[in-house]
Amino acid sequence: MNLSRSEESQKLQPTDDPEELKASSLLIAQRSVNTDLINNNAKKERDARKCFISVNAQAKTNWDLFIMILATFNCFTIPLDVSFEPPSFKNRSFEFINNLVDLAFVLDIIISFRTTFINTRTGDEVTSSKEMSIKYLKGAFTIDVAATLPFDKLGTLFVSGKNL
Repeated sequence: MNLSRSEESQKLQPTDDPEELKASSLLIAQRSVNTDLINNNAKKERDARKCFISVNAQAKTNWDLFIMILATFNCFTIPLDVSFEPPSFKNRSFEFINNLVDLAFVLDIIISFRTTFINTRTGDEVTSSKEMSIKYLKGAFTIDVAATLPFDKLGTLFVSGKNL
């Protein structure tokens, strides 16, 4: 459809017709809504790219199982080390393994701060960093910090008065 210059300029001229004004307003509102949807989708994509770990991810389940095994290891080795000080616990390989266990607990704290959770009221997975941090701080954070402290070294220090 070819319009002459005069027809084009008439289309671009302001109008007093209420129907045309209403149609223009609706078109502008629709474009605004579309822009908002595009911006919201872009924000969701940016949020998804952050380093979140889904609470339902198989890797998270495997990590939790690994941490439980390490906690069980600590339940046996710490009391043995503090009480009896077996010579086998003093060699470098055991000390190295023990330090790796402590490091894994520190990593677990970091991972827990980045793990999503399910909102019990809505059933939605929460991916807000602030909400995830608050929930973790109010929940298992204290227990995790206590599990991370090297009680075997602290116990040995206090009981025998030896240097670490």
